[in-house]
Amino acid sequence: MERLLEFDAESGDLQIRFPYAKELVAVVRGLPGRRWNPTEKLWTVPQRHLEDVAKVLLPQGFVASEGVQELLSDREIAIDDFAEQSLPGLAGGLEAGSVDGGAGNGEPQALSISQLNEQVRELLRSSFRMPIWVHGEVVGFERNAHKHHVYFQLADKADGDDRPRGVVTAVLFASERRTIEQRLAAAVEPFELSDGIKIQVRARVDLYPPSGSYQIVVEDIDPNYTLGAIALRQEQILREIDRLGIRDHNRSLPFARPTLRLALVTSYESDAYNDVINELAQSEYSFAVDVYDCHVQGARVEEDVLAALDHVSVHADDYDVIAIVRGGGSRTDLMAFDSLPLALAVARHPLKVVVGIGHHRDRSVLDVLAHSEKTPTAIAQQLVALARAEEQELLAAVAALSRQGSGVLHEQRSRLVRAAELFRSTAQLRIERAAAQLGRDVDGIRLGIARAWEREKQRLRGAAAAAGRGAERVVDGRRAELLRAVLELRNCAERQQRRARERLERLQLRADAADPKRILQRGYAWLQKDDGTSLKAASQVASGDRFTARLADGSVAAEVTDVDP
Repeated sequence: MERLLEFDAESGDLQIRFPYAKELVAVVRGLPGRRWNPTEKLWTVPQRHLEDVAKVLLPQGFVASEGVQELLSDREIAIDDFAEQSLPGLAGGLEAGSVDGGAGNGEPQALSISQLNEQVRELLRSSFRMPIWVHGEVVGFERNAHKHHVYFQLADKADGDDRPRGVVTAVLFASERRTIEQRLAAAVEPFELSDGIKIQVRARVDLYPPSGSYQIVVEDIDPNYTLGAIALRQEQILREIDRLGIRDHNRSLPFARPTLRLALVTSYESDAYNDVINELAQSEYSFAVDVYDCHVQGARVEEDVLAALDHVSVHADDYDVIAIVRGGGSRTDLMAFDSLPLALAVARHPLKVVVGIGHHRDRSVLDVLAHSEKTPTAIAQQLVALARAEEQELLAAVAALSRQGSGVLHEQRSRLVRAAELFRSTAQLRIERAAAQLGRDVDGIRLGIARAWEREKQRLRGAAAAAGRGAERVVDGRRAELLRAVLELRNCAERQQRRARERLERLQLRADAADPKRILQRGYAWLQKDDGTSLKAASQVASGDRFTARLADGSVAAEVTDVDP
C-alpha cells in the first residue's frame, strides 16, 4: 500500500492512507483537525487545512490525487514547492549504492519510490539543463482553462491522422500564463490558446516526484509558429479546392433579385444574430429570415454548419441567399471554419453564400470561397443596400416606362381623335342611309301587317262558325245519351227493388215457419231438464227425474214415473 493524499468530494475532507508506521502516525496526529476513521482505516482532515497537510505529507513520499492537485492549483500553490522539503527521521537522505542499514552484506541500498523519482528528476534536469523548443497539437486545455495552473497535453499527430504518435503532459503556471496570453493578444494576428491548434513552446523538462509523472513546464510560446500552421492548413485546403476547379464557383454567383429571403446560420440569440436581425428590422423592407441555430466556436462547428448548409441546399427554392455569421474572436476561434468539408459545401452550394465570421485581418477559408463581409452588421447592411438598389432600379424603370407611356398615349390620342372624326362622318352617312331604309322597311311591315290581319280575321270568322255548328251537334248527341242513361238507371233500380222485396218476403215466411211458438200451437211441447237442457230422447231421463214441459200457453212441471224406451 502506497502513501496517498486524496480528496473526497462528497464529504469535502482530505483522506490520508499509508501503511502503518509509528513515525508517520505521530506526524499525522500533529495535523490540525485530524480524525481516525476505524471503518475505512484512514485519517481525515478538513479541506481548509490543505496547505498545512501538503507541506507536511508531500515531502514524505505521499502521492497527491488529481483532486488534491486541482485544489492546490486553484489556490495557486505549485506542488513543486513541497518537493525539496523533508521531516527529520522520515524517508531521509539515503543515496543509491550506500550500505543496507543493519544488513552489513555490502548490497546496494534499496530506494523508496520518492527517492527514485527524485533521482530520475535530477537526471532529467541534468540532461536538459536549458529550456528546449517543442511543438505539437494542444489537447485538453479548454477543460482546465478556468484554473490558475493549467495542465494539458501536447500531441504529435501526422497529417490526416487523429491518433497521436506521442503525447507529453504540459503545465502552464499562472505567472507564465499571464505573460504568454498578453503576448498572444498583442501579436500581428491575435489568438488564444485552445484545443486543436498547433503551438511551439519553450519549456523545461521535468518530473513531478509525488506521482512520478514526466512533464514539461511551459515558459513561452512562439505565436508565429501557430499562425504559420494555420496559414499552411488554409493553403492545403485551398490547394484541394483549386484542384477541383471550384474556388470561384459560389463567389461568382450573382445575388438574387430581389434578395429578401435569408437563411441565417449562426448561434441563436448571439450578438451576431441580434446584429443582423436588428439591422434588417430597421430597414423599410420586408425580409424573411429563417435562423439555423449552430455552434460557431469549438469542436461542433463543422458538424452543425454542414447540417445547416445541407438542409438549405435541399430547400434552395425557399431562399435567395444564405449567411454564415458569428461575433468577433481570436484568430484561433476561426480555425473551426478552416475545414475541407465546409469549404467544399460552400464552394458547391447552389445558393449565394455570404460570410461574416471574423475581421478583414482574420480571414478563414470560407472568406476566400464566398462573398465576405467583415461583420454580421455589414452583411445586413449589404442586403439592405441590395434591396434599396433593386427598389431604385424599379423606380427608374417605372419612371422611364411612364415617360415612354406618355409619348405613346399622346400619339395614340391624336390617332384616336382623327379616327373619331372619320368614324363620326362615316357613321353619320351610314345612319342616314339606315334611316331611309328603315322608313321603307317600316312602311312595308305596316302594309304586310294590315294584309295579314284581314286574312286572319276571315279565318277566325270561318273557324267560329264551324265551331258553333259542331258544338250544337255534340250537345244534342250528349243530351240523348244522358236521357238513355237516366232511363236505363231508373229501370235497373226498379228491378233491383222488386227482387229485394220478393227475397225479403220469402225470408219472412221461413222465419215464421221456424218460430217455436207456432210449433207449440200445433200441439207440441218442449221438454227441458232442471239444468235447462232439452230432452231429445227417453234415454236422457230415469224414474224420479223432474223436467218441465213448455206449451203454447205456459209450462207444466212433471216427474218421470216410468221410462219406456
